[in-house]
Amino acid sequence: MGKSGSSSIQGALVNNEKRLRELGIVHPLPHSSQHGMLAASYIDPADERFPRALRPREALRRSPDLRSYRIRVLEAIRRSERSVLSTEYFFSLEPAEISEFKANLRQARIDEVLIFGILRDPVTYFMSYAQQVLKGSSRLPQPDNFFMPYARRISAWQKHFSCEFEAFARLAAPGIGVESGFFASLSRFFAIDAARLAAPRETINESLSPEEMQLLQDFRCLLFPRSDDRINAATNLFIRVMVAQREHPTKLPILNPEIAAAVADRHAEEIKAVRDLTGLDISPPPARMRGSGQCARRAPRAVCDFVCNFDAASYRRLRARIWLRGPWWVAWNATGLLSEHLR
Repeated sequence: MGKSGSSSIQGALVNNEKRLRELGIVHPLPHSSQHGMLAASYIDPADERFPRALRPREALRRSPDLRSYRIRVLEAIRRSERSVLSTEYFFSLEPAEISEFKANLRQARIDEVLIFGILRDPVTYFMSYAQQVLKGSSRLPQPDNFFMPYARRISAWQKHFSCEFEAFARLAAPGIGVESGFFASLSRFFAIDAARLAAPRETINESLSPEEMQLLQDFRCLLFPRSDDRINAATNLFIRVMVAQREHPTKLPILNPEIAAAVADRHAEEIKAVRDLTGLDISPPPARMRGSGQCARRAPRAVCDFVCNFDAASYRRLRARIWLRGPWWVAWNATGLLSEHLR
């Protein structure tokens, strides 16, 4: 599933592409979104499950391109004896789409498949999901509109394929690593020596601090108030400069405990089902929740109230250093991105 280390895994696959080929394993036609385009080719572009990264501008006209990409990936798989695909968007496929994917793999003469999935608890996932939403919107997601159908999606994959699931909390613990967990599974399935693969590279922390999230929301509210659900170049540039000018390690945001309780309450049955289906416990950390969650089904509108570790003084320093005076402003004007707002 998304926000569970998929970018680290994809980076490790690209870093090891040559070594994997030497071991007879092909990582076919990775796109900038890895194999997100392959997963998207099974989803109606008008569906809310369609990947956000593929939505801007011409997204609804991309169906022919997506089908063409699917054909090319499947042809590359057919020509190879062993292949590995990677994208978090596979987890969003519905049963009929998974069935079609399985049929395509059979047509490509693939008769043995292992699905490796990483599952994250709903509370920390919701916090990461909120960060992603802010990149294309000025509005925060609401607990009463958020639901992850863990059981339906897991059982749909288990119906068609052999599956191996891991808990993100365990893999993300010090001394383990998401990439190491993935390569261990890859090594067992293909019977290869994982020691021949390069150690994972240190990845850039893409998480924003509470203060950076608030500044990003201010940026979207001021310049793109009517462009919700669109991740544009100006916002991406603003985030890159904000991250580049960090003075300290990132302070991870912690969801307001009452909101966390609301999310956890809504997923109580799903958490039990995941335990029954996979043996994994994806219960949220108890320290992150307070109350029953009944009073927090509508989240605050501002980031500073959405999280519980926002620091106003740090926010003011960040705003003074970056807001409308930092180098991003010069770069934004120089590249003509301001016209996107003026239109």
